Amino acid sequence: METCKSLHTRASYLYLRGMLYTACDHPIQGLEDFHSLEVYDRRLFPKREAVDVIASLSVTNREVLHQNDFYKKSEMFKKISQKKPSILDEPIIMEFEKIPTKPVDLHGFSDRCDKLNIASNNDTIGRLFDSLTLGQTDVLEPDTFSAFYQCLKKNEIDCHEVVVPEGHMDQTERVLKLSAVIRTDYGTGHLVLTQKRLLFIQEGLQECKTVILLRDIQELEKFQQGTFRRVDALRIHANESNNSFVACLKEERNCWYLLIREMWSGKLMAEELKDYGIIQQAAQNVTHIDALIQSAEEIPTLSTNIDKAAEHLCWFTRIRTVEPRDSKNEGVLQHRVNPNMYEKEQQAVEALLYTPGSKMGDHDGDSTPKLWCAMGNGKIRVYDASTWILEYEYIKAEDRVVCLLSVGETQVWAGSFDTSVYVIDQHQRAAPLRRLLGHHDMICDLTKTSDNRTVYSASLNGQVIAWNVGTLQEMSQFKLANVKTLSAIKFIKGNLWCCTRDSLLVVEENGGIVRQLQHKDSTGKILKLGDFLITPKNQLWTCCSETSKIAVWDADSFQELTTIDVKGCRGFTKMIQVHDKLWVGSKTAHFGVDASIYIFNTESREEEKDLHAHSDSIRSMCTAENRYVMSGSGSRDGKVAIWRASAFSRRAALTVDT
Repeated sequence: METCKSLHTRASYLYLRGMLYTACDHPIQGLEDFHSLEVYDRRLFPKREAVDVIASLSVTNREVLHQNDFYKKSEMFKKISQKKPSILDEPIIMEFEKIPTKPVDLHGFSDRCDKLNIASNNDTIGRLFDSLTLGQTDVLEPDTFSAFYQCLKKNEIDCHEVVVPEGHMDQTERVLKLSAVIRTDYGTGHLVLTQKRLLFIQEGLQECKTVILLRDIQELEKFQQGTFRRVDALRIHANESNNSFVACLKEERNCWYLLIREMWSGKLMAEELKDYGIIQQAAQNVTHIDALIQSAEEIPTLSTNIDKAAEHLCWFTRIRTVEPRDSKNEGVLQHRVNPNMYEKEQQAVEALLYTPGSKMGDHDGDSTPKLWCAMGNGKIRVYDASTWILEYEYIKAEDRVVCLLSVGETQVWAGSFDTSVYVIDQHQRAAPLRRLLGHHDMICDLTKTSDNRTVYSASLNGQVIAWNVGTLQEMSQFKLANVKTLSAIKFIKGNLWCCTRDSLLVVEENGGIVRQLQHKDSTGKILKLGDFLITPKNQLWTCCSETSKIAVWDADSFQELTTIDVKGCRGFTKMIQVHDKLWVGSKTAHFGVDASIYIFNTESREEEKDLHAHSDSIRSMCTAENRYVMSGSGSRDGKVAIWRASAFSRRAALTVDT
């Protein structure tokens, strides 16, 4: 090792020798070698092992360690001794062997990003690829990838080692960026950016102050400070006050301007849209922007147009600048959940189900209410409906899961396009799923009798099977004649109401058709149906899937009472009733325009409100104890919105006799 000229090789030897010393019960010598890594290669410093070695020292050895000059001089050991354990103290893994050695296209880049935990979302990966290649080539050079990854990990290590005194950050916060030593209004020290705030740590004293909460920022101003020697600085203006904070960031100024602006935009959007997953996405963008700017110092081709490349990654900054804030949802939109948070490709939320929780007590682990999300990739994700935290995931069907049904207090039934019905015991997660077979086409819907003894499953080809809930055995089945696209079924007053593409059929339990309803326009053309619903006052509401028409009928005589034409709507998808209000989900009018949820008064039959929260068509809806309405959308949006139904309802809950 003494004759080794390569600094990187010498660092490797020091690391190995330090590990050998600690394994052979010579901890002081091992820690001294670890200290030397601060000079040769800080990235190899085994922080977790050093913490464990120091914690295991005897009283005598600890005194010897504290008397050693290397320990007194080491900034790393000081931080280790000062820092308290945190749930965020996860090991930082350096996987340089996974960096490509040859140019990679977008597909290869996406695969590497996933394996190296750089990003998992395809849209984020696509923007990062465009920035690193400047949009000028279809492949990324390995040197550029390597420089970016090394800067990303170096920043991660630097941020991980920042010691923020207790009480200045929440448990969920983490440091995203640490500045060099700079001059500010608070003195000389470091500026620190987290997901929620800007902090200032004074040099030498380790005193910490909160500069500003991100939500309280009014404006960021770039300027040059000084009379004779002009220095690049950033002024941060606060809301509802004349206060401002100035930091002389010098050559870091433009980088910090982009990072703060992106995190600030993400924080505001998350609060406006009630989608707190945006904060995590914005934080990831910040680390990517920072690594991109730092890596430009090593890649000449990137440095020539780094401003444009970095701006391209400022996704939430751009969205907030381009898209106006929608005030229609104020007081109504309660929260948003992203079931696609960890998915590479976004999936549609095909079905939603709310279960009120167990009355058996906390010992079974299922006493809290749950929100079940059936996804386009065949998964079912279950969230705690009081905290909106993902609790667990059920089944991976061979195709989309498109319908969910709560049966009794323990079972949830799920229908899939793989022609199967899955029966889940929600209180015994480890229990094997029961898979019911018998359909010859894709399952489209499920319904049950009011006594919970029989469940009916329907498939697109018109086949309907009756299942015994107790034995999970098939009781009977029938097939509707001349039906190619059965889309929905409901068990109402002893009959099955079956919605097909061009008609609504009232069917006996043996399959005999009792009545048929078709919605025709003024020319006699049959309009395609999207969904239907019967109100407690015996009104039948139907909506059209490809036009802007909603019709109201007498449920007994099928006499048309009124037709509502919703201007600008391309078609409707789902209907649900809460008290005296009917919530109707729609398709997107065209690309780039949010889908609407229209709210109608069932007594006056007039539209009262339209809401916007999804950038794709509404695919699913459910209600939670008549207090909230949940809506799920197509794969372009892939999120669930939780709405406060009480913002519109003024009456006690009504129920339909089924």
